[in-house]
Amino acid sequence: MVTEVCLKINQFEHIIVLQADEARNKTIRDVENATSMLHPLNSSALNLATVLSAKLNGTALTFPIIQANIAPSLFQALTTIPRVTEVEFMGLDSWEFSYYRNDEQTFAFFSNSSAPSTSYTQPVNRDTGKLFGEAVESNYTIAFNSTRFVEGPRGILPYPSLETGKNQDLLFKSNVPMVGMGLISIGFPADEVKNQFSHLDFHGSHLHLASNDGQVLFEKELADTQIFVYNGTYSLKLKKQNGAYEDVVSNVSCKLEDDADLEHLDVKINEKKHKFYCSTVDVAGIDSVYVLAFPEDGNEAAAHKSSMLAIMLLVLTLVGSVVSLCLFFFLILKAARREIVLCDALIKQKESTQQAERKSMSKTNAFATYSHDLRASLTAITCLIQLCREDVVPNSQLAANLSQLDTYVHDLLGLLNTVLDKSKTEAGKTELVEEEFNLEQVLEDVVDMYYPVGVKKGIDVIFDQCDFSIIKFRHVRGDRRRLKEILENLLSNAIKFTTEGHVVVRCIARKTIHENPNCMEFVFEVDDTGCGIPKERRKSVFENYVQITVAAAGQQGWGLGLGIVQSLVRLMGGEIRIVDKENGEKGTCFRFSVFLTVCNPVSTVMDEDGNHMQNGVSSSDLLHYFDLHVRSPNTRLEGSHVVLLLASKERRKISKRAIENIGIKVTVAETDKDLRRILYKIKEKMDHFQLNLHEKSESSPPDCLSASSNSNSGLNEGHSGATVQNFILIVIDAAIGPSLEASAALSSFKKETRNLQCKVVYWDNPIIPRRNSRDVKEQRPLIPCDYILKKPLHGSGLYGVLRLLPVFHGAFPPESSIVKAEALQKGKISTDEKQELQEIVIHDPAADQSSPNPLKGKSVLVVDDLEVLRRVASTRISKLGARVEVCENGKEAFDKVYKVLNDEKEINQETLPYDFIIMDCEMPVMDGYEATRLIRKEEKIHGIHIPIFALTAHAMPEERRKIVDAGMDFHLCKPFDADKLMDAIRDIERKFKH
Repeated sequence: MVTEVCLKINQFEHIIVLQADEARNKTIRDVENATSMLHPLNSSALNLATVLSAKLNGTALTFPIIQANIAPSLFQALTTIPRVTEVEFMGLDSWEFSYYRNDEQTFAFFSNSSAPSTSYTQPVNRDTGKLFGEAVESNYTIAFNSTRFVEGPRGILPYPSLETGKNQDLLFKSNVPMVGMGLISIGFPADEVKNQFSHLDFHGSHLHLASNDGQVLFEKELADTQIFVYNGTYSLKLKKQNGAYEDVVSNVSCKLEDDADLEHLDVKINEKKHKFYCSTVDVAGIDSVYVLAFPEDGNEAAAHKSSMLAIMLLVLTLVGSVVSLCLFFFLILKAARREIVLCDALIKQKESTQQAERKSMSKTNAFATYSHDLRASLTAITCLIQLCREDVVPNSQLAANLSQLDTYVHDLLGLLNTVLDKSKTEAGKTELVEEEFNLEQVLEDVVDMYYPVGVKKGIDVIFDQCDFSIIKFRHVRGDRRRLKEILENLLSNAIKFTTEGHVVVRCIARKTIHENPNCMEFVFEVDDTGCGIPKERRKSVFENYVQITVAAAGQQGWGLGLGIVQSLVRLMGGEIRIVDKENGEKGTCFRFSVFLTVCNPVSTVMDEDGNHMQNGVSSSDLLHYFDLHVRSPNTRLEGSHVVLLLASKERRKISKRAIENIGIKVTVAETDKDLRRILYKIKEKMDHFQLNLHEKSESSPPDCLSASSNSNSGLNEGHSGATVQNFILIVIDAAIGPSLEASAALSSFKKETRNLQCKVVYWDNPIIPRRNSRDVKEQRPLIPCDYILKKPLHGSGLYGVLRLLPVFHGAFPPESSIVKAEALQKGKISTDEKQELQEIVIHDPAADQSSPNPLKGKSVLVVDDLEVLRRVASTRISKLGARVEVCENGKEAFDKVYKVLNDEKEINQETLPYDFIIMDCEMPVMDGYEATRLIRKEEKIHGIHIPIFALTAHAMPEERRKIVDAGMDFHLCKPFDADKLMDAIRDIERKFKH
């Protein structure tokens, strides 16, 4: 082993020596290659001289001619030829003009024949070459030499030179004489030589490069040594101990014969042996000499040092190999052991996952079964409560207990449905059911549904149409039920955690970039003035089973509502978040967006009548939508004036904006005093107007009196003057209903302004808390009202009130029911006012005038596995006049239908064995789906179709698909509702009629 190591070391030393020779040869080649790459600029100078000769063509030189014809070409050469830092033109008569660079700045140098010894420098724009600034006298002396202008034997021949430039740098120049004119010179700095050699690796050697006249071009100094070059030879001086230099070698020739090898000269410097090599080279056309000094002892020491290093590396390599081999085996064993542990853990985890999946599946199946049974039981309890309530004495304690029990059962059923919805959403089984619906109507219905709940707590629940874009794009297609569920959850939460103030529901439509051009993003807001949600708790508010408890509100819950809301919003392509409110504002604002398809094509066409547009919705759009048709095209809306006395500040602002967008003037009164002040101002304007009319009539001829009379009658007919409104509509909120003084002022106003049409609408609601403790029956006659409105004053309710204006025909829409007011029935108003007083109840349909037994003569089959539900359904349907048969399961129902169909001789659509079948979907023995399929197969044989109504405890999308696939005609939810059954029967009858 040792012998092999020594042999390897000897071989390595030999390789080191060979590598030293190779490095020396490579250094020499690199030096010669570097010098050969520095070509003179002869061709560029020659081209420039040719161009200038053609331009001048024997023209006598003057300074303007030089500036006009020579300077641009010189500047172009300076900026386009690489490495050039100076371009010079020198004329025969001492004219000179040149450009040169100095520290990124360009200067011009020039002199003229009038003062040949004086020269100037001036800054130059480096982009255009134009002189700017002031010319400064230069201390640079022009070395005028006539020999530079001599032509070569074959005409104009470039020749190189090495000179100091205008910027005091050493330059390599290419000079070209111009016949009879002067000289062109292009130069680049000698520093380019240093740049060329600075990146070379000299392998420890020292380089001295100089021109034949001794000008040093590049030098890597050798300590205590001086090298001098002259005319192809070099001399060497060494520093002695006394500091003086002594000649060691003199005039060593560097010129080699063709194909001759470089010869070296051995010189000992500071006890170290060096080998000197030299040779002549051409640097940019300048004859030069380079001298290389290689330290020989350094190579040997390096070889020896490398030998010791090699031994150490070899030993370390052997030790490292042994250690690495041991470590490798250790890691292999450790990895194998770890892999075994991981495999064992993976197997256990896989078994645990499979077990968890089985448990989850079993839990899901069990939950589905239990939820159905639980809903069925709760439905049965609800039905029994309804049956009991029909037999108890009204307003008794037992009736109150049954009502409270019914409320708790509905709460339990709602909680069960919520948990089931969340489970289906998390499992990805929730699907959207698209249908066409009126989005604006859905929003108003939801707000109206929660309005009484808010009023009982002293909260105003308002529907804000914002920019009215929802009116233009109200007909949409999407999942109406899911959207309504989102709004109901957020609105319920807002009312729950708000003790005072208001809750506002807003909506705007905005066009977004989408594949479907009719797909629009609808942004909703539910804004309340409640206790609010702390910022640090907002991130967890949408998590399941997390309830943000607020001590002040004292509200608790299961924490599922907002989680379901977020899941449904994302299912509909949107996002939900809590919006930061302004400083000082109370409450919480939830903002969410969903994507719905607009049924009408989305367009951006402006209003044809040129009316003012509100984000794409014009005033004419609002008038058309709310059926507010004016009497004639020339009727001006400015002739109407609405006065609002409302308790809620937010409702005042929203109502005022909505009315003004139509083009009607609005005045808002916050208190009784404001109302009296407003009435006084209106009466004052009216008196002033009447006085002006009277003065004009006295000073006018009889014809003018007639015209004046007509104009006054025109005021009553609906045409307004310049300063007086022709119709006043006053809306008074029952929650702030006027005092005795205000009521008296209102009565006096109506009597004293006979020529002014004025109507008073009393916005009344039995559940609204009154400011006074009087009963409504006692307070209402104090207000000289013309109409009583029982509907929230927003949306269709607000625009229904506006229909009282004469310009809109002064009547409510047909769907509004009009009955006599309570005050009129009690005779508490004058006979003259009886014909005017009416009570308006919007969306309060008249009682059903149909027969008390609408199903008389009908035969109905009820199929349900629960005896209680069968009894409830049978009782309810029997009271409607129908003959009822019952079955416990689907098989029994099919057998009964099969027997009847096959026993009857003549069966057709007019003589059906059962007019309707109410079929429960989930039953033992045979469910309702299978029973329906068998019945439909049997019906095809006889060519008939019996309407079958599916009865389920909870309608989910997958259940609806199963209902449709089975062939059922309609769907009813438990508990059984006779009104919904009658609606379904009417729909089926219309369907078969068409």
